[in-house]
Amino acid sequence: MTTNAGELLRSDALRSTSTPVWSTARIFLLALVLQLFHLLEHVVQVAQGKFLGIKPAHGILGSFFDLEWVHFIYNWGLYAFLIVATVAVLRERRVRPPVGWLFLGAALAVQSYHVLEHTVKIIQHVSSGIDPAPGILGQIYDLIWLHFDINVVVTVLMIGAFFGLALNREVRWSLRRG
Repeated sequence: MTTNAGELLRSDALRSTSTPVWSTARIFLLALVLQLFHLLEHVVQVAQGKFLGIKPAHGILGSFFDLEWVHFIYNWGLYAFLIVATVAVLRERRVRPPVGWLFLGAALAVQSYHVLEHTVKIIQHVSSGIDPAPGILGQIYDLIWLHFDINVVVTVLMIGAFFGLALNREVRWSLRRG
């Protein structure tokens, strides 16, 4: 099958004017919604464990999801989502406010540490069977508060990046268009 230059130009023009199914803003919004639910899970764990005296505090989804492997996979998944969203923003080659980049960079940095923490926890879990494993900072800080605090920081930074990069405007605009 042969293609001439005119067909190639038309296909490139069509590709550049069509709206992607998953825009950068929507990718980031999905990651943010998942993280907001994850934070809610930690809020419930704090309420259960620290204020209601429920031990162990398993959160909304219960003990089936409160396992080292689930946290490990979730945190690596969120980290991957943040990287994909960052690459998508970079590929757009649009000027975005510097404050948004600062929030996004900080979210990536804190989530990088969070992934490291959960990687250490999973190594401890596999090698010793401890569940929950202490990780790095969990050896000196209460685990429930530690992961609540990390998730609050990651969530606030993601919200800052979402609004700081003006991704919220793009989601609102795409919803109006239908």
